[in-house]
Amino acid sequence: MSHDLTEVNEFTANVTVPDNGDALDAASANDAFQALANRTKYLNDQKNLTNTILTATRAGLNGLLIGARNASSSDGSHIVVEGFYSHHIFNSPYAAQAAASVAPGSDSNDTWHYLYAKDDGGGGIDYVRSTTGPDASLTVKSDDATRVFICTYYVDGSGNIRPFQKRGNKYLWRRSKISSYQIATATPSTFTDLSLAPWSSPYSSMVTLECIFVDSTGFAAFRTNGDTTSNAKSVGAGSAQEFDIETDGSRVIEYKIDSGTTPILFINAVGYYE
Repeated sequence: MSHDLTEVNEFTANVTVPDNGDALDAASANDAFQALANRTKYLNDQKNLTNTILTATRAGLNGLLIGARNASSSDGSHIVVEGFYSHHIFNSPYAAQAAASVAPGSDSNDTWHYLYAKDDGGGGIDYVRSTTGPDASLTVKSDDATRVFICTYYVDGSGNIRPFQKRGNKYLWRRSKISSYQIATATPSTFTDLSLAPWSSPYSSMVTLECIFVDSTGFAAFRTNGDTTSNAKSVGAGSAQEFDIETDGSRVIEYKIDSGTTPILFINAVGYYE
């Protein structure tokens, strides 16, 4: 009576078959076929596992490529998102797309917003806004992995998108389109906290500032909030400098004027890194 073999995920070292002249019975044939059947299942399972890994890797990389695109805004209501070649978001393929001009709107004024790409259900991509930020990797929305993170944008008190350029992980404010980008003018003689939260996103810990210090003596000093070192960033009297500085987790730095006589100080926003 014939029977079906039950495959087992196993790759045996040897497959034993009878030599010429040996008696052939059902048991010896069964053992050989069983070993071959087990090998087939093992190899097939390995192939499926490899395909799964490759698909996930491809989808993940292409999702990053869709998300890691340049973006800009200059008219207060639209964000121009760079186009891309054909890619995937997870297992969904998308044809190449030209740059898109998106009008994401806002949920509230004086608030940071986030732009995401998502499947539109018809082979294309839609763009949606949220005040919920991306995950720690800045790849997808923190509560919805089907939304791929594109960029952060700030809606000011008038309901307009603050003009910006995003290149990689660097954001620059388009200051010629902003009525005021001044952060501080006070001239404290001891280190004083300065919040950069309205000028750097909640996912930023590095900002670019411009300091203009008008005086005949002394210097302006800057350091990360909480640091106690005297090795602070210095801007000398009668000079203007642009520099990067790390913030604390609340996007706060410290600054002071050292040995100034009649100091005039302007601290201006330039941009930030995510």
